[in-house]
Amino acid sequence: MAVTPKNYARAYYLATREKPKAEIIAAAERLQKMLRNHGAIRLLPQILAELPDAIADADADRRVTFESATPLSTATIAALLEAIGADPKETETVQKISPELIGGVKIKRMDSVIDATVRGQINKLKEALRRGK
Repeated sequence: MAVTPKNYARAYYLATREKPKAEIIAAAERLQKMLRNHGAIRLLPQILAELPDAIADADADRRVTFESATPLSTATIAALLEAIGADPKETETVQKISPELIGGVKIKRMDSVIDATVRGQINKLKEALRRGK
């Protein structure tokens, strides 16, 4: 199995995430040495190009987006994080204000979406009426 530049970028990021600068530099030097030893140093520019996406993908489990019609309080966000089992100290939160949602909140985490908005409930009701249920 061939290791792709994206695989290298993700492995490098996971190995260095939250490490001190000196350890990050040492890991970069080890990566360069390993690429040279395997005749793959030509992949380094591609690995660097893949790094931003690898970081975003690797940190997706730490990011939760809250979309609501109005800003949410810190206490509300903390309660919602607890409800979905996310550690507030380890989670990056993003608030998106969308007045068209009318009320409630839409929570996005990785590939999961919890739609507890008024707009979402109205859309579900419309769909149920169209299907005759």
